Amino acid sequence: MESILQRYSAKSVARSSRNNRAASPFRAATLACEGAASRLGAPITGERDLDLMAGAVRDTKRALSVLKSTYPRGAKLCAQPQDAQLILVTAGAIEIHTGAGRWVVTPGLGLWMPLRTCHAVTTLSRVEMLVLSSSDPAGLRGGPGEYGRVFALHVTDLLRELVLELSKISPQSARATILAGLVMLELKEMPDAATFLPWPKGLVACAAADIALSDMLGVLEIDELAAGVSRSGRALSRLFLAETGLSFQAWRRRARIVAAARRLSYTSSIPSVAAEFGYESNSAFCDAFHKEIGVAPNEFLKLYLR
Repeated sequence: MESILQRYSAKSVARSSRNNRAASPFRAATLACEGAASRLGAPITGERDLDLMAGAVRDTKRALSVLKSTYPRGAKLCAQPQDAQLILVTAGAIEIHTGAGRWVVTPGLGLWMPLRTCHAVTTLSRVEMLVLSSSDPAGLRGGPGEYGRVFALHVTDLLRELVLELSKISPQSARATILAGLVMLELKEMPDAATFLPWPKGLVACAAADIALSDMLGVLEIDELAAGVSRSGRALSRLFLAETGLSFQAWRRRARIVAAARRLSYTSSIPSVAAEFGYESNSAFCDAFHKEIGVAPNEFLKLYLR
């Protein structure tokens, strides 16, 4: 009998339209930017949207730009900009997918995208955001930097005001260069925010992640799920820790909450979402949500999804 891992491997290689619809949402950004469908349902929405997400006029001589954008709830955007980007949400909430994982970004959080990072965005509410784009992020500091990875960060008051000020002045001015340098200093060594769900890299762990995402009720025990990819529960947990920095159980808990946050954008009923994701009580769901997202579900609804 064909194993789950064999089926997964065949699915990854084939890249047929049927398989692309079943592919993991964390690979959706890459697949969508290649023109393929994805389980995210985030098609490329046209050159105008690509330009908006790229955040800059297509001028190779322009090293810096800031774009203020507003999108309605449910907008689905894909981009593969040449520039590095700092995405700040000033109102509402968005979900961003890259090859590295998934982020839920709300006011108070930001996301740094290195040069040429393909990504897909779904707006969970009406959204206002600032996108700072730079064709030479390391050059703003005068050295190679630490900006070659995607990471989320808690936006300080200083960082927000610097980006806002940059949106008001000429990007070619000496003042803009100085302010941009201060932005990069603020970004240095920022840790990943808890709303980040890293995607594993290896075939076995990716297959296990896909199984886990299809079992949001948590019916399968870790040993049962691990058996589906021909591993023990302990070996699978070690594998996830090595590839994502989280144990499998911790990754699975976070995956449920990130998915629940997205679900809340379509229904404001906290009890129904708690039940849908297999929590025994509203209080258990609220505690888990607060631990991962940083606010309770009702606060999340009030602050970001209205």
